[in-house]
Amino acid sequence: MHSIADTLAELSPLQAAIRSHVGAEPGLDPQRVDGQALEALRLGESSVDVVEYDEDNLTVQEANGFEENRRLLEQPREIEKGVRWINVEGISWDTIKLLAIKYDLHPLALEDCLHGGISTRPKAEYFSKHLFVTLPLHMLAPSERPGPTKMRELYERSRPLERFRDGRAEASNAVQQERRFSPSGVQLDIQLFSIFLLRDGTIITIFEHPQPEVLEPIMARLRERGTVLRSSADASMLLQALLDVVVDHALAVVEAFREQLGNLERRVLEKPNMESVKALHRLRSDLLLLKRQLSPLHVLVSGIKDHDLERAAVTFKPGETPSGFCSLQARVYLSDVQDHVDSVLSSLDMFSLLAQNLVDYSFNLTTFRTNASMKSLTTITVTFLPLSFLTGYFGMNFEDFPQLHNPVDYVGVGLLLADVAIEGNFSSGTVGSVGLFEASAAEVALHERR
Repeated sequence: MHSIADTLAELSPLQAAIRSHVGAEPGLDPQRVDGQALEALRLGESSVDVVEYDEDNLTVQEANGFEENRRLLEQPREIEKGVRWINVEGISWDTIKLLAIKYDLHPLALEDCLHGGISTRPKAEYFSKHLFVTLPLHMLAPSERPGPTKMRELYERSRPLERFRDGRAEASNAVQQERRFSPSGVQLDIQLFSIFLLRDGTIITIFEHPQPEVLEPIMARLRERGTVLRSSADASMLLQALLDVVVDHALAVVEAFREQLGNLERRVLEKPNMESVKALHRLRSDLLLLKRQLSPLHVLVSGIKDHDLERAAVTFKPGETPSGFCSLQARVYLSDVQDHVDSVLSSLDMFSLLAQNLVDYSFNLTTFRTNASMKSLTTITVTFLPLSFLTGYFGMNFEDFPQLHNPVDYVGVGLLLADVAIEGNFSSGTVGSVGLFEASAAEVALHERR
């Protein structure tokens, strides 16, 4: 639960493990993984939830721990022509291996799923048996890490669907609202999210740690009969719904950045200082990093929406009739997800530019105040410089100095210098050496005439 820059600086144990195998064969074969890699991948426990549904029926089953997970995954499908959603929370090689062997998951996809980190670029890869999607999931950091998601309990207590119709994820409690705008920046929870979409209506989702905030709106839509997700009984529509929730959470993150930027803008306009400038620099850095992570999401969504059949056809053998992984209905609804992605990216661009403008404004205002101070000092200098000249002129120690005995000369020189001072204060430039030279020349001419 750090800012984006702090989070990206951390190296997960999985990434450290893969770095120790530089030059190894690409991919992760579940039948041939060696002992050292196996120890690196056996991290923590995982829980498995299986949700099966069609237009008329829905079942939810839960398991926690390897033995329960194994028994649940070995059970046959209860709804043959429906969707089977297998949700895995927590990275455990024992559980992932069961799925990889049963559903023939590609070694390259397994490597990205297990060895990838939060800096992994969003991407979609097509294989003969499944479509693989992986992307970092950005969420506002909760007050504490939730435990394993209980899908049945989540299904029973899911909020009314109207809470999610605006397409934006809401903060779950007041503590989370307070954590959004900490002095160190917007606090985020970032994890890698992987999806496997198979041709038989099975979809597998893998989270690094539990995320009930992602699953709750999906379960709310499945709970109600007549929703597009439930009535379609289409696994690709579930893929679209999951991507939509991911983008909705990104919109919530962008909204948090907008509110923090608004707070900083008010501080800068009221009383700019270096602390505000530093906060703006940190905010702009987070915005740029967030855009760097989310920009490929546009390519991911547009690739599935527009080129699903073409990319899937590459995996077919000669003579086979190619088919895509996503239905026409799913591709239509992916257009809405793409619009949300465009909104996120355009907002990040605008906020980054606004942050830079506020930094420039702070420095320009400081420069203006410095120039105003210099103008005041210049005015004082020009005002008293003629008096200094007058004192020096009449204070010269000469024996033959007629002006010392002529009162008219005092008045003439005083008026002349007063005129120089007035012109210096009201002219566009200050009086320099030229003005003083002219005053001296005029006095010499007056002396010669006398």
